[in-house]
Amino acid sequence: MHASPAFKALVIGGSVGGLATAHELRAAGADIAVYERSEDLCGSLKLSRSV
Repeated sequence: MHASPAFKALVIGGSVGGLATAHELRAAGADIAVYERSEDLCGSLKLSRSV
């Protein structure tokens, strides 16, 4: 049997900030849902492998 979450939270936006917020809330015991309108997480952040 799993313990119930301390609270539920909805994070709107899967940007770096949104994901960091979700991480912190989860660490505080929350049940998290993250909603992102695009197919990719991290917003407009594009990682380049040609560094």
